[in-house]
Amino acid sequence: MIGADWLKALKLWRAELQKLRDEIERRKQRLEYLEAAPPPREDVIDQLLAEVDRFADKFGDHLVAHARQVFSANPLRSVRPSLSEADTGWPFLAHRHGNRSTVHIQLLTSVLAPLLKDAIRRAMADAEWPDAGPPLADRQREIARLEREIADLEAQLATMQQTAEEQGIRL
Repeated sequence: MIGADWLKALKLWRAELQKLRDEIERRKQRLEYLEAAPPPREDVIDQLLAEVDRFADKFGDHLVAHARQVFSANPLRSVRPSLSEADTGWPFLAHRHGNRSTVHIQLLTSVLAPLLKDAIRRAMADAEWPDAGPPLADRQREIARLEREIADLEAQLATMQQTAEEQGIRL
């Protein structure tokens, strides 16, 4: 017959294993929430405004490269052959597409960036927004911490299970 102390120890062992499993599950659920939760409105606005800036900032590089092409041929004459000599516009602000000139979208973004940013802020302020998770910067730190903790807890669980198996205990 098995002694009462041994049964008590086995019950404690199983309770400890279950506590570890529950803690792992709780942290995994928090991790899933953080990965899926909508970002705060302010974080989304910041990302959109940064994207406008990144896109608009590319126009400077484009403008320099295009101006070099234009002025390397003849700085006093437009290189747009289908336009009349009376056209005195700056040829590096536009592109030729077929029979018409079109303004480069990055130019418009660059020139209109403040208006675009204000429009984004107004639109986001008026939009319905779901309950958001923590700010993205905090979220990334918490996700990294949870991943480390889950790995540590799973290692503890595996060690306990291996020890139990070595002792001939079925959990």
